[in-house]
Amino acid sequence: MEIKSHLEEAQLAKLRLEIEDLRRKGNWKFQLLQFLPLLTVIAAVVGVSLSIKQFYVAQDKERTARVVEENQRREAGRKEAETKERESKKPFLDRQLAAYFDACEAASTIAMLPAGNPKRRTAEERFRQMYLGEFALVEDASVATAKTNFFNCLEKLDGSDTDCLAEPNRSEKLKDLSWAFASSCRDSIAKRWTIDLTGLENPYRQHKERRLP
Repeated sequence: MEIKSHLEEAQLAKLRLEIEDLRRKGNWKFQLLQFLPLLTVIAAVVGVSLSIKQFYVAQDKERTARVVEENQRREAGRKEAETKERESKKPFLDRQLAAYFDACEAASTIAMLPAGNPKRRTAEERFRQMYLGEFALVEDASVATAKTNFFNCLEKLDGSDTDCLAEPNRSEKLKDLSWAFASSCRDSIAKRWTIDLTGLENPYRQHKERRLP
């Protein structure tokens, strides 16, 4: 009987432990069920926040794409307008370019050859012809000034530099004025033809204090 009593007590203790274990498990699940609605709300809020963020990110990308597209469209329109304008001016610019090269060649020939040389006399006549005629049609203000300075020295006109009145200073002065004239033509060409010469130093400005040999 005593053994049976101990066995029953052991079984009863085991049963109590199992019941206590079930209660603990039941309380955990019950507590979890209590927090479940809150967790559901939190998950919903996080989901909405992510959706809103994605919406604004998409809006920003779309806005940026529109700005880029508009800038590209404007740039294309600007280039097209410049091309049309350049094409409309091309006959004049071609004539101007040819005149600049022709006049610069004549001026440099005059500056480098001695007075009385047949080639120099021909160049002088050509430069006088362009000075009094076609050059006035195509020159800009800076080129006109440089051209007049060279012409005045060539003809020993009043108002020209004193170095232009007698040799050997006159020959050296004509060289310098010829170079200044070519420099002005170069700048005018770069401006009218929208040529980027910023990386190429203007030789006259580099050596304007030096005389040609």
